[in-house]
Parts: sequence; structure tokens; C-alpha cells
Amino acid sequence: MSDAPLPTTDGTLFDGTVRFTQPTVGYRAAIDGLLLAYFAASSKGKLAVDLGAGAGMVSLGLLRHERAQRLLAIEAHAPTAAVLARNFADNGWAERAQVSVGSVDVVARSFRGAADLVVANPPYFDRASGTAGADVHNERAVRADDPLGPFVRAARLLLGRGGRASFVFPARELEPLLARLASKDLHARRVAFVHPTHDEPASRVLLECSVGRAGGLVVEPSWALYESVDNGQRLTESAKLRAVSRAAQHPPSPASNAADQR
Repeated sequence: MSDAPLPTTDGTLFDGTVRFTQPTVGYRAAIDGLLLAYFAASSKGKLAVDLGAGAGMVSLGLLRHERAQRLLAIEAHAPTAAVLARNFADNGWAERAQVSVGSVDVVARSFRGAADLVVANPPYFDRASGTAGADVHNERAVRADDPLGPFVRAARLLLGRGGRASFVFPARELEPLLARLASKDLHARRVAFVHPTHDEPASRVLLECSVGRAGGLVVEPSWALYESVDNGQRLTESAKLRAVSRAAQHPPSPASNAADQR
């Protein structure tokens, strides 16, 4: 795959306080990344690591919500990693955030035991399932031969004593997610289910795990992205979603006058 620079579009997050540039081709960042950053526990120690960071929506959310003092963002695709580095620089976070290009489980070996917080939004689909789309950039982001394996291995390598790892994944795949985590001695400590509306089945699961014995799982109140339907068509965003995606909870970043995200 070519390492030529990618065409991009410019937008913002968090009421215009954070600049966010992303490629126009391939995977376009979705609300899952913001939910994950909001769910992740605060990091009070050395390092937070974003596995498969893409253009950096999760990383930017972690920094904006003050979940990380320092951050390592790992991205395998060099042109996307260049966009990621630009996002850190544009928001004045270049000194706090490092970009590393490579496979998550390979890069993790160089930071063994260094992370207090790990976050992962892995590919949701097995490459062998379904028909691949024509967009190779998008396929790289959403499909993999082993969607969970490298991310679980990397999380286990990275976590220091007392560290936590948080994942976002399809709710229907919760059982295999738990099994893969347990195979590396990672056990669930917190879980929240994300529903499109309060009366629909969960579509996503947010899960926090750590090394050690199983047990002590806290099941948090479910999250509904939308609260009501107007004439069967219009959905009203829930207070949780507004807090995650719009609230400027802290003083504006250097990019506070950026144009609104399209």
C-alpha cells in the first residue's frame, strides 16, 4: 500500500475546542471513539496508550477529558499516523503525545509494563467473514485476520501493576472478547452497554479490564445514544451523548476558534 500523504478534511470536536483532521478516504471516525475515551478511567501515573489510533479521535478525547498526562498513540499505517501527529501538533499536545508507527503488539514490546491506561477500538470484523469493500483504506481499519488478538496481546504487554485497559466492541461479540482477554489473564472490572435507544438491544459494549483474578465486575448503567423519536424519524440525543461529544468541560484548547466539524 502506498505511503503517499492522504487527502484530508478538517473539522473540530468538543464544541470547536479541538481540531480534528481525518483522511477523506477509508475509515471515518465514529462516535465509538468518543464513547471509549469518555468511559476510560483516569490515568494518574506514567502513560496512556491508544492501540490502533487512526487519526486520533480516541487519543484527542483522552487528552481533552484529562484521562492522560502523557500518551502514546500506536498506528500501523504511516500516512494515517502522519495525520495523527498533525492533530496533536494542531491542538498544542505534541509535547505530551508520541506517535509510534507499527503493529500494536510489536510496538508494545518496547513499552512493556509502562502503561497505566490502555484503550483499544479494534477492527470489528474478521477478514474471512463477509465480502470485502472496494475501499482498501477502510477495509484495513474495520477488518483483520485476527481482530482481537494483537490488541489483547498488546494490552497485556503494556499494562503495569494496577493498570487498566478499556475496549469498545460490538455487544454481540462480548463472549469472545471476554474469552480472549481471559486467555491473557485480563479480567473484566467494569462494563457498560451502549444502546441506540433505551428500548433497543445494545449495539456496543464498553469494557474495562485488568490483570489478576476474575471477579469484582461492576455493571454500570446502560448508555442510550438517543432518547426519543419524533414522528418515527427524528431522534433526540441523550444527555450522555451530548456530554461525550459536545461538552466543553475544560478551558478551550489553543484551537478553540476552529471551524465546526462538518
